[in-house]
Amino acid sequence: QTVVATNGSDVGGKVVFDGAGGLYVYWSSSKQIGNIPRAGGFDAYLLKYSLGGGAVWAQSVGTAGDDFADGVAVDGVGAVHGGLRTCNGGACSGSVVKWGGCGRTMWTVVLGSIGGGSSVSVEASGFRVYVGYWTGAEAYLVRLNQNGSTVWNQSLGLGSSGFVSGVAALASGGGYVVGQVSGSILGQSYSGGSWDTFVMRF
Repeated sequence: QTVVATNGSDVGGKVVFDGAGGLYVYWSSSKQIGNIPRAGGFDAYLLKYSLGGGAVWAQSVGTAGDDFADGVAVDGVGAVHGGLRTCNGGACSGSVVKWGGCGRTMWTVVLGSIGGGSSVSVEASGFRVYVGYWTGAEAYLVRLNQNGSTVWNQSLGLGSSGFVSGVAALASGGGYVVGQVSGSILGQSYSGGSWDTFVMRF
């Protein structure tokens, strides 16, 4: 058993395996962890552990505002991709960070204004990175390549009545998006209540 915690506020923990014995924990804290650099407010931390619970490496990402860890995914060569939500004075922007297998930051891509968390998935080769996010007015799915360049950015047509909560990539390309909606979607009738859950193939 390994406890990942500080004497501050620790929120939003996510975990993912790399298939080669590596375990990654991605979360945010209001306090510094050991000697890992901290920018201020909440920062996001990514820690890699062996399956035996030993720490391999650790990284942080943050600004003077509050930075919250969202979705996280790892590809077949050990590169980790994490969604990041940065908030200042109530306004939040989203980004995606890629770390190499040794923990070095490879690139950061800014998504723009977001109204909630982002979901990240990557297929095994690392050539296709998919990110689902919500601006508060519309839900989007964006595909990045292995260098962080945008291949396409597609509106899901939900307006302010729906958002993305998960993305899963297929090895053959494309994948699935899951989320919640409070209206009709792609000809499917809204069943009422607070929210309906949808699954969309792309």
